[in-house]
Amino acid sequence: MVLFDKIKTTVVRDGLQWDENCELKPVAYGIKKICMTAVISMDVSMDEIIEEIVETSLKDEVQSMEMISMTLL
Repeated sequence: MVLFDKIKTTVVRDGLQWDENCELKPVAYGIKKICMTAVISMDVSMDEIIEEIVETSLKDEVQSMEMISMTLL
């Protein structure tokens, strides 16, 4: 999946490890969402990562983002 690979290569930080797999889940009317997993260390802010993806580097491709669970190292 192109967008998944772009997120993994664009958003890179020490203490952030993206999983190698993603899953597409239906939302409504043919729209799908990408479900992906990341492991972060205590010194990485998930809010900053979400802000970087949605408001900066991928703002034309990602409309919104939601964190549903988090695993800390």
